[in-house]
Amino acid sequence: MIFDPVCYDILSQNFQKQSLLLSAAEIHGMMLGYLSTNPEPCFKTWTLLVDDLLSWNDLEVETQDQLSRLFLSANMELVQRILDLTMVLPSQQESLLSRVIAMSDWCRGYLYGVGLSTPSKVLFENNQICELLNDITQFSQVELEVDPVEESQLAFNHIIHHIQMSVQIIYTQCQQELTSKVAQ
Repeated sequence: MIFDPVCYDILSQNFQKQSLLLSAAEIHGMMLGYLSTNPEPCFKTWTLLVDDLLSWNDLEVETQDQLSRLFLSANMELVQRILDLTMVLPSQQESLLSRVIAMSDWCRGYLYGVGLSTPSKVLFENNQICELLNDITQFSQVELEVDPVEESQLAFNHIIHHIQMSVQIIYTQCQQELTSKVAQ
């Protein structure tokens, strides 16, 4: 599994400076939710869809650049069917609690991004996708107040892997539906 702690740190610092209520993990989840379910994802369209949350034109150039790179790399990983998708989360040196909270934020963002994309009916008719979206919903609702024991690291790694695989499966199913519609 791939984490991008440098990007996480840069975005987190810039989001805090601008008093944004979003976390870096959440915005990355939004991107992947949008990218994995939209038949024709477009960066400019995505920025317009999240403008009420980000105020795109008010973001620092460095932040805009980071987000555009993230969008491009996330799209490439989906298209290339990379199974261990990059997730913008805190580094392994951070507490497990902070990483679990970021994972929960990421999942909430993913679900929001799915909603932004005007998802196809396959999301609601395909039992496997419904189950995967339900799993992501469950992960988005994790609330901890104390740092979990370090033995929980293995379970956390399994959850992250499940999320990564789920996103790729959802993307693949949506693309297959689009391909079958075009063929008809």
